[in-house]
Amino acid sequence: MDAISISDAEFRSAFGAIMDQMVSAGWLESYTFTVGKGFRLNWSLVGTQRSIIMKELIDTYRLKHDDRAAMVFDKNCPGETLPSFAKHIEIDHAVKTFWCESIDQIGLSRDEDTLLWFTHIIVGWTPDADTTVKVSFE
Repeated sequence: MDAISISDAEFRSAFGAIMDQMVSAGWLESYTFTVGKGFRLNWSLVGTQRSIIMKELIDTYRLKHDDRAAMVFDKNCPGETLPSFAKHIEIDHAVKTFWCESIDQIGLSRDEDTLLWFTHIIVGWTPDADTTVKVSFE
């Protein structure tokens, strides 16, 4: 099986499209991209809270360890038929609900690539204890 090559511009475009949806959903206040430096995400309070939980979920269920893991997990949550290569796993009801609500809230397509890229955004840019989060009360 040959590896699929994707350009930096295609990555930026794919990540940017998901980040645009995260802005619309209120998870991000904004984001920027600078050549040579990469993305800078400005998280909202709700986005910070949800992404921290989502990062823990991604780590717990090892969703970044296989390109298809997030898609299989997404299908597993509502009990959809899984691809032949996947095994059903037991997932806590609260976790299923949180995952599905989050994906729906952002408006993500539930295809393999979009879910994979989303997990990479969450794992790569979720705020930590050193991240400043702007809180506005408008």
